[in-house]
Amino acid sequence: MEGPRRKSRGSEASPPRMGLAVFQQLASCGLMDRAWPEDRVVIGLQVCRWFQNELLPHVHDVLLVWARRRDELACPATHLRQEVSTTLIRTRTNNTKLKWQRYSDWCFRLEELQPGSTAFVQAMADAVQAGFGPRLRSLEIANNGLEGGTASKLFDVLLNCQGLTHLDLSENEIGQDGNDAVGKLAAALCHLTALKHLDLSQNDIAEEGPMWLTQALSNCTTITHLNVGVNAFEESGVVALADVLCNFSQLEYLNLCSNDIGPDGTTALAKVLQTCTQLTHLDLSDNGFEDEGIEVLATVMKANTRLTHLDLTNNFISDDGLEALSHVIVECKNLRLLCLADSDFSGGAAHLLAALEYCPDLQTVDFGSCSMGPAEASSLGASLSHCTNLLHLDLQNNEIGRQGAVGLAAGVRTLSSLVRIKLHGNNIGDAGVSALAPVLQRCSSLRQLDFSYNRLDNAGVLAMAHVLRAAAESMEDWGLADAFCGGRGGAEMLHALQVCARIQSVRLCGCSVPARALATALEGHVRLRHLDLARNDLAREADVRCLAAALAQCPALAFVRVRGAQLDDAGARVLGTQLRGCSQLAYLDVFENALSLEQASALTSMFGSVVFTGKEFRQTGGMERLAS
Repeated sequence: MEGPRRKSRGSEASPPRMGLAVFQQLASCGLMDRAWPEDRVVIGLQVCRWFQNELLPHVHDVLLVWARRRDELACPATHLRQEVSTTLIRTRTNNTKLKWQRYSDWCFRLEELQPGSTAFVQAMADAVQAGFGPRLRSLEIANNGLEGGTASKLFDVLLNCQGLTHLDLSENEIGQDGNDAVGKLAAALCHLTALKHLDLSQNDIAEEGPMWLTQALSNCTTITHLNVGVNAFEESGVVALADVLCNFSQLEYLNLCSNDIGPDGTTALAKVLQTCTQLTHLDLSDNGFEDEGIEVLATVMKANTRLTHLDLTNNFISDDGLEALSHVIVECKNLRLLCLADSDFSGGAAHLLAALEYCPDLQTVDFGSCSMGPAEASSLGASLSHCTNLLHLDLQNNEIGRQGAVGLAAGVRTLSSLVRIKLHGNNIGDAGVSALAPVLQRCSSLRQLDFSYNRLDNAGVLAMAHVLRAAAESMEDWGLADAFCGGRGGAEMLHALQVCARIQSVRLCGCSVPARALATALEGHVRLRHLDLARNDLAREADVRCLAAALAQCPALAFVRVRGAQLDDAGARVLGTQLRGCSQLAYLDVFENALSLEQASALTSMFGSVVFTGKEFRQTGGMERLAS
């Protein structure tokens, strides 16, 4: 769920609406109507993150606007209580006529109510009993850990909310404890016949759960947006679902990604595509269709000429499947997004790449990990020259090399609209980067650029430094891992990085980057969230002290990786002490350094979520993993 954007102070538009929830205490403080504005409820962790990242820097202005229209008042949930209450008190002092005290008190009471808790569901039940149920139109409770009795009680409440048109229960693992909760959800859906938008993705719905949901959805034929991705419908569940979806004549958005459908389930899906001709968004990624299944889908997909978004990532598509898709692309001239990552372009992608010139409105192309060579890259460049609105290009982990980079540059030389480009892991080298750099310098709105693992030396890094300087006002995500940044090119790159005020992510692992120069480049970057300095030289305590002092001025920092950076106990102690002021820090990787058991224990005591090993983000303490 993406939060609304804050309007400028001079805007005449209505202020953003984000009613958080109805809590038990609201009735007693007279804010029930104002906390449930415009029939909309949004609660939980996603709202917290959105509020924290987007609104806190401007909370004075935003809350002042909301105070003038109290029916649209919004407050954050639990872990933001202290910061927001402090701001409210300060604002109240400056605006005594607005009676901020009651809102400040309300914020303090939120401490007791965890998102997804029984307290919230009970509060919602009380509100529905008081007559709010029929008025509710939109309910978003994504990523709140609803499970067991809490989920079942919520679904009982939904039985009295027949006016719902928008329901988002994604990322709640509803099916994790068995099918009882899924069964109650299905029973509630039978009554929600006005639904237009339903999101049940990432809920571990498996076994009998898909069948029950399918039966319930037969009463919801007005749905236009359906997302059941990342569950376990498998072939049998999709066959049953397809019979129902054939009656969804208004369906525009369908997401069935990561459901283990396989090639045998595509015959049922083909019936859906044949009847749902209003589809604009189709995500069937990560289902193992292979060429056999893709050919079945392609025979009917040519009728879906309204498609603008097509994602078939990780379906093991090769020669025959790509050939079949080329005919689909020629017919679907409105495509704006095409994702075929993890396919095999090494044998027969020529027709598909040539077909892209029929889609001049393409904005996103993701052909990552597709075994593309120099010839395929050159053909792609020639076709993309017709796509004058291209924004995102992902060709990571291919084998285009220097020749492919030169061919790609020749094709896209007239494009200036690119916003994000990923070319890491392509063995491009200095010559290939030098060919692409002039093209990228014309893309003044670049926000993400990743040229990591391309065997760049000083000349290549210098060329990239010129690109970074040209996009300094817009750059947010910069990746140049495994390039040599110890020479003049690296110095120029760090000077350019210093003026990138919007930078949020920097990946310079294995770059021989001078720590003190990097510290100067990172000072005061208040938006920086992700920093990867693995396999650099942080052996000298004085260097670590400079770098740590700079990082202490980055309040948004959430991810720091200094794995294998020759860090010793003294350096780790300095780094840990400075990073304690970064309240958002969630991941610190100091594995493969010369740390004693005592220092590792001290870091674990400081942060509790220090990660010493493994590739995944984990919130477990480091000592237990270190001991194992």
